[in-house]
Amino acid sequence: MKRILYSLIIAAIVVFTAGIAFGCSEAVQGPAGPQGPQGEQGVQGPIGEQGSNGADGDDGKDYWEDNPQGLAFYPLDDGSFAVGIGYAKYLSAIEIPAEFHGRSVTRIAEYGFSDAKNLMSVKIPHTVTLFEDGAFMNCTKLNRLIYGDHAEAVHLFLLNGTPVFDGNVEFGKDVFENTAFMSVTVTDSSDNDTLVDCVVKNIPQEVTSVQFKAALNQSTDFVFTDMLPLDGSKEAALKVDFGTYGIFRNVSVEVYSGSDVWNGTKLTDSISVTAEEYNIGLLNGSYPVLVYSLKLNEITKQSTVPTFIALERCDAYNWSALTNGMQPMPFATRYDATANKGFHHLRPGIKSWISDLFSADSRSKFNLFVVDNYPELILEFLVANHIPEEQWNVVLLSDGAGTAHLVNSTFSEENGQAKFEEMSEDWSAVKDYVWKNGYRVEAVREIIRYGENSYFQILQRYACVIAHEQTNAQWWVNRLNVNDNLSDANQNNPALVQQIIGDSIQLNTNTLLKALDEEQKTAFKELYHFSDDMFSVAQEQQKKVMVILGASAAGEGDTLYDYVRLTMDLYGDDYIYYYKGHPGHPTANVPVRQAAFLRLQEEGYSLYELDSAIAAEIILFYNPDIYMSGWSSSTFDSVEDQLMACSLFGCTIADKTMFSYGDMIDVYISRLNAGAGDYSGITLDVSRQYYLLEYNNTAQYQNQTDNYSKHEIALFDSTEGKIHYYKLSSSSVYQEVQADGSAL
Repeated sequence: MKRILYSLIIAAIVVFTAGIAFGCSEAVQGPAGPQGPQGEQGVQGPIGEQGSNGADGDDGKDYWEDNPQGLAFYPLDDGSFAVGIGYAKYLSAIEIPAEFHGRSVTRIAEYGFSDAKNLMSVKIPHTVTLFEDGAFMNCTKLNRLIYGDHAEAVHLFLLNGTPVFDGNVEFGKDVFENTAFMSVTVTDSSDNDTLVDCVVKNIPQEVTSVQFKAALNQSTDFVFTDMLPLDGSKEAALKVDFGTYGIFRNVSVEVYSGSDVWNGTKLTDSISVTAEEYNIGLLNGSYPVLVYSLKLNEITKQSTVPTFIALERCDAYNWSALTNGMQPMPFATRYDATANKGFHHLRPGIKSWISDLFSADSRSKFNLFVVDNYPELILEFLVANHIPEEQWNVVLLSDGAGTAHLVNSTFSEENGQAKFEEMSEDWSAVKDYVWKNGYRVEAVREIIRYGENSYFQILQRYACVIAHEQTNAQWWVNRLNVNDNLSDANQNNPALVQQIIGDSIQLNTNTLLKALDEEQKTAFKELYHFSDDMFSVAQEQQKKVMVILGASAAGEGDTLYDYVRLTMDLYGDDYIYYYKGHPGHPTANVPVRQAAFLRLQEEGYSLYELDSAIAAEIILFYNPDIYMSGWSSSTFDSVEDQLMACSLFGCTIADKTMFSYGDMIDVYISRLNAGAGDYSGITLDVSRQYYLLEYNNTAQYQNQTDNYSKHEIALFDSTEGKIHYYKLSSSSVYQEVQADGSAL
């Protein structure tokens, strides 16, 4: 009985198959499945459907002879065909012809082969140049594709859902969604690190690793290469470290079998690496960089907030020892970000990069740190990029000296309060303009009533206004004091000056340095190129250290040789002398200074040069027993023992009130004008160059008083190379004496 039943079943199958083979109209119902490609190249219905004629008008006979797989072909307006599954839905392997009835097959129809559960392999001719949406969607066993003239299957894989293989074709959406082809999916988790999640599925047995390469743009050297090994599993969840943040528009992925590339390098449009919050610092000067560095733990929230930095004096940092998750600006090459070129050339790139970060995640927050003479960066980077105010904060930094000058010159008149209110209106107006029209220097200059002509410092007088008006702004200042550096403005506007001081947060570098623990101190010293052996010569010879503070190239002019030689002659062999240059003017860039050093060396003076990039305040903090001389510098304020503030160059005793540390100085040295003739009754040779030495007679500093009792003044004859000491006689006439005050 079973044998008869089997025979009947087989007979029925043979009859059904024969009906298909010979095109019996009763048996053919037309291919069920796609309804044809959509779009302007319309469809006339697939050839072979019930009631339609074959291509040659013979009731479909040629259709079946030319198409034994039973595929569906859809005529397109350009005379070619799109192809779909038709009656082939149960086949495991399908070969699509390049032509059908003399017409090219150029497309895989929209959802043309979707849900073909048995399909494992498909061969597609090179004439096919478009895979429409969902063409092979849900073909869960499909893992083999032979394309064009290839004899073997191409190594197709999916990168973030986009097919990747060699072939000049265009893909619609979800073409191979839910198939058995290898897929690589990369997504950013936005959790304040540079790792992105990578999920690899349907891994072929021969595939052993996946390698990623990426860069923010073609010029950056933040190109990373990350080879991720696979363990033979069919699926792997991995982490790819992109190294920095932004939109990576060119990401290459290589799939390896051992040491051989299983699939060539391919590109995906973009992968975004984002964070919830960013710190961006563009800093100049010594104090702002120093304070920023000392507060990094707070700024970075214990290294959890990505932090980017650009310095105007790039040598201030050891860029290979950045701490607390800091990076140079990542869109630029490391040379552009760290060479002594400043940061202004990076500004267009920074603006564009911030725009990318915000477009990648519009919820991100931005913290901008800038020196208070560049407030226009707020407009350029934040307002112009349409970042809402609740999503940005700004910290303005200043050592106080330049800021005090600007406050005094702006608000010393009687109408200071009215001017402040006008400036507040200006700030509101310029923000509104930039939000609507973008940042344009000339337009900003027209709006600001109290602006500057400088291209980079248009708004430098507005720091105090911004600190007062912006609830999302802080103003970190070293010192602003009514009795010290704000006395001019305070005369006519005491209430306004108190408001300005109250809007600032005054931070002392020594206090911040003392707060560092040992681990932080070690990291900080490395960041600042600091060496505990910098004074080894003095230690070996058991002598005191005298550091001579340099100035800008213009400030030193041609006087460096004379000032240094005079100081060394004045203080003698009890010291080892070191020169600490201005960070913005390294000796390599100052030929006049190089010549002065060479001349001193040839004449037997031993002068050791310190790294100019190291902030003098740091040197003094870690070596509190240092004696200091040199040009005017706020570093003198950091001298804990007043006896260690020695000679001040380019300053007379009458001008000492210009400086907060003026009373601490031992000797004031100033250059007398060439051809000065007599000085206070002392006959001078007009053909020679002289320097005046005036001794501090401030009673509270005993060493200055002792010197003054020996000789009130001295003259250094730089032509002769000798110091002459003078003391007032009872008749108020200067008489030359010995250095100890005894008569000649």
